Amino acid sequence: MISGNVIKLQMMSIKKIVIFPTNTKAIAFFNEMADKKTEIFKKIDNITLVRQITQKKEK
Repeated sequence: MISGNVIKLQMMSIKKIVIFPTNTKAIAFFNEMADKKTEIFKKIDNITLVRQITQKKEK
């Protein structure tokens, strides 16, 4: 699995998905998925990719 936190992943009506990738491979993976417009990403209107600066949350 790609390490990262996916917030508000609700298949009913996705308006915006915010992904916090924890490494560059995850960032590249999500960028690639968005470019290919794979099946799950076709249903998503807006993809916001946020890089995690710190992981001080939840410690």
